[in-house]
Amino acid sequence: MKLVIAEKPSVAMSYASVLGANTKKEGYSEGNGYIVTWCVGHLIELAMPEAYDEKYRKWDMANLPFIPEKWKYSVKKSTVSQYRVVKQLLIDDRVEEVICGTDCGREGELIFRHVYKLSGSRKPIKRLWVSSMEDSALKEGFSNLKNGADYENLYNAALARERIDFLAGMNFSRLISLLYGGYGTYFSIGRVQTPTLNLIFKREKEIAEFVKEKYYVVHIKKNGLDAVSEHIKEPGIAEKMQKECNGSNASITKVDKNIKKVNAPMLYDLTTLQRDANRLYGFTSDKTLDITQKLYENKMVTYPRTDSTYLTEDMENVADGVLKNMLHLFNLDAELIENKKIFNNSKVSDHHAIIPTMTNVDISSLGIDEQRIYSLVVMRLICAFSKPYIYESTCIEIACNDYKFKANSNVVKDKGFKAIEEHFKQKYKADTEKKDKADAVEIEFAVNEGMVLENVESETKESYTKPQPHYTEDTLLLAMENAGVKDMDDDVERKGIGTSATRAEIIKKLVSRAYIQRDKKNILITEKGKYLVDVAPERIKSVDFTVEMENKLLELAKGNVSYHVFMQEFNDYISSVVDEYSKLEITEKKSFANGPASDIGSCPLCKSPIREGKTNYYCSNKECKVCLWKEDKYLLSMKKSMTKKIASDFFNKGYSNIKGLVSASKGTEFDAKVICTFDEEGRCKYTLEFPKNNSKKNN
Repeated sequence: MKLVIAEKPSVAMSYASVLGANTKKEGYSEGNGYIVTWCVGHLIELAMPEAYDEKYRKWDMANLPFIPEKWKYSVKKSTVSQYRVVKQLLIDDRVEEVICGTDCGREGELIFRHVYKLSGSRKPIKRLWVSSMEDSALKEGFSNLKNGADYENLYNAALARERIDFLAGMNFSRLISLLYGGYGTYFSIGRVQTPTLNLIFKREKEIAEFVKEKYYVVHIKKNGLDAVSEHIKEPGIAEKMQKECNGSNASITKVDKNIKKVNAPMLYDLTTLQRDANRLYGFTSDKTLDITQKLYENKMVTYPRTDSTYLTEDMENVADGVLKNMLHLFNLDAELIENKKIFNNSKVSDHHAIIPTMTNVDISSLGIDEQRIYSLVVMRLICAFSKPYIYESTCIEIACNDYKFKANSNVVKDKGFKAIEEHFKQKYKADTEKKDKADAVEIEFAVNEGMVLENVESETKESYTKPQPHYTEDTLLLAMENAGVKDMDDDVERKGIGTSATRAEIIKKLVSRAYIQRDKKNILITEKGKYLVDVAPERIKSVDFTVEMENKLLELAKGNVSYHVFMQEFNDYISSVVDEYSKLEITEKKSFANGPASDIGSCPLCKSPIREGKTNYYCSNKECKVCLWKEDKYLLSMKKSMTKKIASDFFNKGYSNIKGLVSASKGTEFDAKVICTFDEEGRCKYTLEFPKNNSKKNN
């Protein structure tokens, strides 16, 4: 008989159905020459350090680094009964061949190999490699099984990934917690999660330290045409321009027209699907993955954990059949075109892009969230075979009393794939999006060079420069995917932090460990997260190092890198970091005991270093009472918080020039020099100094 091992019970049931193994037993089913059983995710896990030696139960610098010479594994207590079933079947004399039917990727291979090796089985291995759970795809897959030995390199990459993540977590979490545990007793450091946290930290730091600047633009308008000046810093210049242009004649000096084409987007890989689901519906990345996995197991979409946006060249007929089925299912009459560019074998490694299957689906039977994800996958497939979006772009230059203005007009010529997008987004109530720069902005009359616009209206508008926005899961996933791209060769296939299959879990862990938090769609770093980034060794939180490791794992999967060489290099790295930090002076080790060190400055009273706490900036001298609160009531009354930059100005210069303060009585914005002084008791006093009339307002 042949033993098939699936990753989940639901998948095993699908296998049993197509194989005819319909006699149910305890933990498996059999029939027609097959036995089908299942894991429940990971049945086997790495043993904890204390399993090697009881001394490792205690967190002690003397026991670091922890690098096992021979790795130990243990059976998960929650699934031990199912492991016993699988193990017994693996050594059953009736079984002549074992078929690995776990998910077709790195982790799926690892799940199977751990169970197989721990059971002591030596039976020959075949590999089921499919991208769809449809009956037809499964039957074809079982008729064309791969040799298990062909996936040895994939297993080595999975094994290496598991072990380096374990080593980094166990060693660095203990190291940093022992040295800098003043904030709490435990820090979780991860090879991938800490660089991701560092990305968020840097963005939040940029936002906190951003100083907005006021600028003005002058508009001249006529019959729907709205032309604007360049940014003007001085209000007097803007006022003069506005007055001189209002009611005057303006002349069109240049009209530049171009027909522009926007090609349809590529098919979805997991990351782009997660990004769109977050942007359009506010779904977290792990929620999107869970829903897509469920749709996959229900035979409605193809394998979700893919990083390819292409189909293989032999799938043209399949794609054509699915397209026709989807148009019928959604009652659409779309004009489709041939799109050869999405069929490329060289762009598909393990799995092709996510597309719908031929399975007939009753959309109304799905929950609303499942409908939305399914509709996105369908929408992207139809869009890929739709015509480009074509529009006429017109750039207009206008002169008025020697001042220059510009206006742009976009006129849609053919909506193409955007008509499909609009249909699905309206049907499934996607969030309102900002207008695309190519969306129509039509002028009410034809414009030509030399045309005179009589008696134009003019107005001045004031605005402020804006910092980078907070990360959302959409933009964070993009940042993770693009991390390190600038420093990599063009032919590197996979870039960034993590993989399509793991990025959702990374974000989820950071939230669960209170290093980041969600605020509606925004992702914000917590004080605990800031503290961790401050104390973590530079290379541990380095994006470049993590990207380097991810690409080495990819090369390992291809067989281009030796597992033993890779592991030795990582072991040496672990040892070097522990050795470096073990040699720190006692004062350095404890310097973060009450809060991370900072570059804020010195205390104005006793000259001791200023440190940053969870809610304040304070003097490190315990006898000194100098302190500035982050939620300072005086600044809050003017709609400002105590940023690190403002605190640094107060401590080092005694004042800070702050723009965009808001009057509590009038609600208007103003700029002022805020002067901060401290009395002998460390209490602060504020004074406002206005640049024009030098009037002061005391607190």
